[in-house]
Amino acid sequence: MHALDSTPQRVLAAALELIKSDGLQAISHRTVEEQAKVARGSTRYHFGSREALLAAVLGYVAELDHATITAVAEELGGESGLAQADPNLQNVALQRMAQAMLADPAQSLARFELYLYAARRPELKEAMAHWRQGFIDFGSAFLEAMGAPQPEAGTRMMASAMDGLLLHSLSSPHGDYETWAAEWIGRIGVEGSELGGSFDPGTLGEAFG
Repeated sequence: MHALDSTPQRVLAAALELIKSDGLQAISHRTVEEQAKVARGSTRYHFGSREALLAAVLGYVAELDHATITAVAEELGGESGLAQADPNLQNVALQRMAQAMLADPAQSLARFELYLYAARRPELKEAMAHWRQGFIDFGSAFLEAMGAPQPEAGTRMMASAMDGLLLHSLSSPHGDYETWAAEWIGRIGVEGSELGGSFDPGTLGEAFG
């Protein structure tokens, strides 16, 4: 991550705050520079176009998310320690990670705005895929150390479920999210660690046939 007192860091932090408060439509070179209290021309000098700035904000959000998840893991014994821990502690870790991700609804909303914006722009979609793969690699290493049969696919399932939970909690708030979200994620984590094991997909056909 950029040094805390650097101009690029201040620009990225300011851009994220603008998206959190006013959405992507608020982002321009001028508004970000005013928010960051940096010299005119700073955003073009460090990032170039508005698209490049938004790609950098995607990476910045990814760094913040990764730092949040890593901090929870370290607090509970580190990635390698958690991988060897008892399932109850692993479940607690997943629940704590979910709670941390749910703690800042405005940042979650900003994240989804960036997702949808990037989905229509190949250059930003590539940046988003790179960020997503970093998260998948982190989770996959954890599940692999746990002995998961399909660690990468299991991590993608967990990440997709987390995104869905966050999206629904933002777009249609309900008390169940506050009450149950952490446990839901813990249960999904268990399923992710077992994906590719003894489950027989044919049983779905029997159940719904």
